[in-house]
Amino acid sequence: MAGGGLAQIQSYNTPGEFMSRMTGDWKRYRDLLPAADKGNFDKLSSTSQLALSQFSHQFPGLKVEYYNKPNDPLGYYHTGGNVGINLANPDGAIKGIMAHEFAHAVAENGMLPDLYRELMGEPATKTPGQYTLLDKNAPDGVAHIDPNTGRYKTNQDFQNLKNSYINRARRQEPTDLPHYRPPHS
Repeated sequence: MAGGGLAQIQSYNTPGEFMSRMTGDWKRYRDLLPAADKGNFDKLSSTSQLALSQFSHQFPGLKVEYYNKPNDPLGYYHTGGNVGINLANPDGAIKGIMAHEFAHAVAENGMLPDLYRELMGEPATKTPGQYTLLDKNAPDGVAHIDPNTGRYKTNQDFQNLKNSYINRARRQEPTDLPHYRPPHS
């Protein structure tokens, strides 16, 4: 079993070997599903199926609830290992849940400054990030620093994501992030 978790890939000689083991995990997970859950699982993209099967190996008591409610959140995760996947947009739930869990790992392992540097850049080292506003006419190519924060200004891609999230939240539409749902009493 490849299992879940980012560190697992280090246990294998090549990415292909790791992928082969992940595929075995996927098959084992799918083969053990009840018929109704198998049909719902098959509605997920192959990437989401792989992520969910890996997640289930990391959390053996994982319970997945599938539902189809277009006006409800994309999905949820709550303590105790229960995950909800809204089949109205099934892959949105998986991405959000994985991102949420990844954020926990980043914060708990002190990696937030590294992640921030990769995404937003680091003016002190003149290292742009994925969302840094670049200026090809500036001597360093990255002249846009926000005087209020001392950080690089963000590019249009980041602004588009930010505005989309804010607008959807204002309209109380799903924001592609999972919502916490307390355990059922």
